[in-house]
Amino acid sequence: MKVRESDTYQEFKSYVNDDIDGDKEQVLKTLLRLSRCYAWIIHLNCPDKELNRELNILRNLKSNDFAPLVLYLLDRMYENRRSELHRILRLIADFLLRMRIASPTTGSGTTRGISFELIRSLREGKIECTYDAILFELSNSPTPAGDFPDDTMFINAMQSGFHYPYARELLLRLEEHETKNIDVPINEVTVEHLMPQTLSAWWKENLGGNEEAERIRLAYTNTIGNYAIVSQGYYSSMSNKPWPEKRSSLAKVQFIATSAAAAFEQWNEATLRERGEDIAARAARAVVRPIARTRDYRTRESSVSGIGTYPLLYGDDTLNGTSLRAVIYQGERKECTTWARLLSVVCDFLYTENPALFAEAAEESAGCSKNKNDFRKPVQIPDSSWFCCSGGYSGITFRNSAAKLAEKMGCLESIQLEVMNPAEVDG
Repeated sequence: MKVRESDTYQEFKSYVNDDIDGDKEQVLKTLLRLSRCYAWIIHLNCPDKELNRELNILRNLKSNDFAPLVLYLLDRMYENRRSELHRILRLIADFLLRMRIASPTTGSGTTRGISFELIRSLREGKIECTYDAILFELSNSPTPAGDFPDDTMFINAMQSGFHYPYARELLLRLEEHETKNIDVPINEVTVEHLMPQTLSAWWKENLGGNEEAERIRLAYTNTIGNYAIVSQGYYSSMSNKPWPEKRSSLAKVQFIATSAAAAFEQWNEATLRERGEDIAARAARAVVRPIARTRDYRTRESSVSGIGTYPLLYGDDTLNGTSLRAVIYQGERKECTTWARLLSVVCDFLYTENPALFAEAAEESAGCSKNKNDFRKPVQIPDSSWFCCSGGYSGITFRNSAAKLAEKMGCLESIQLEVMNPAEVDG
């Protein structure tokens, strides 16, 4: 279940009291074990130097959505399967690297969904905790939004332009792949634009004049052909100097993809394209690519056919992709046309049924509060001082919250959901 940070404490209390029968000693042992792995992710203080390097790269790739998966893998594999753990973390980093460069508009909801789906499949034993199994899952995303970018997409994106901080991770991956012995602290490496972002008079003249230089600058500044990695000490010495001066400095840089740029006597559109094609092809070989897809995309219609009535259940994803029409409680039907409103309608039914019992159950519910500021989109339960959440989450999250509340009140079996499959029903 996805839980907001502000709801963590209440959900944790529910987990301890309901899911593991209050076994506090077991909870503390688990927290102690996980806290070690969490510290490695946050502080990069794992005893394994290479593992710290991979965790650092994941951090630089803005991998917060994958942090729960990384935590799970560290806890499960560090002691007994560390070599496989290294491979899997590198795979995740390479997946994210391709996504960040080739699919920059992919939202965090997609990457969060990928991470949580992997955790669930691993915990339920649907897939093995191996490199090959996780590569298969990443290569067979349930929706196009989560596609693992192939070489064509990746190479095109590198040559079209991408956010320059990711160039550091990409070019370091290339160096590691080709030299096998690079051991440079990531944070001591920076990205240099070979053609400067701000063109001096020398650059404008040598790129064909103001108008032509501006066209080239806009087209190539943030492409792979114009990126190079250098140590931070070299960065200030290059700046936007004329190419002949910059070229002599580049030749002394330890990174082969950078020093090789010094072979070009001129730096112009032709050389930008030539180097871009070369580096993009080499980088694509260095970064793990997806395997061929063998599983169809998951349809959003689930197993629901037409219009039907289904029980409210916790953790039930069979209604994913359906549209809610109404909530039925003990035969009384209330229209409800969005999943975001489900919890408020269920709360209305349950509060009317037994205000005192509702208050007791709501105290431990992550979706209810007497402070409307706890929610981004609060809805007040009629004739009460209670508010509930009505936005910002998926349909299954609202179903889970409603199911937990109803279960605490002993009313879960009395609630039915009327839903429809939009693909099969007109209007």
